[in-house]
Formats: sequence, C-alpha cells, structure tokens
Amino acid sequence: MIINNRAADLNAESYVCFYDTHVETTYFLIKLDQRVTLIAIYGSHKSERDTYIVGFMQDFAQQVRGNRIFSTLKPGNK
Repeated sequence: MIINNRAADLNAESYVCFYDTHVETTYFLIKLDQRVTLIAIYGSHKSERDTYIVGFMQDFAQQVRGNRIFSTLKPGNK
C-alpha cells in the first residue's frame, strides 16, 4: 500500500508523488492530519512538479489545517 510504504515521506509537511506503472496511474498524497491524508488520483502520467496539482494540494492542506488563521493570531503579526 502506498501510504504504508511512504509513511516517512508523508510525515513531512510536503506532498508525495507516486506513479504506478502497472495501472498507469499517478497518485499525489499530502498529510492533513495525523489520521487524514488527501489523495488525488490521475489515470495518466502526471509530472511530479505539476504546478496546478501541487499548488491546489498545498493550498487545500493549509486551509484545512488552519495554518493561515493561526499565523495571523501570533503576536506582532500584521
């Protein structure tokens, strides 16, 4: 299973991209929470650096985690 094999990579704040040659499917994974992982599955080969996919995944993860809201609440932040 992809999540179990890539657990160390998923614990970082970044995303993980994996292309399965057997089913010709690209998986993008990003950890939202300790128990929640967002997965985008594409039925073709996608670039690991696809700016639209990566941007969406990172932006969505930040909003779900509440990073932007918490950063505005820090003292001294304008």
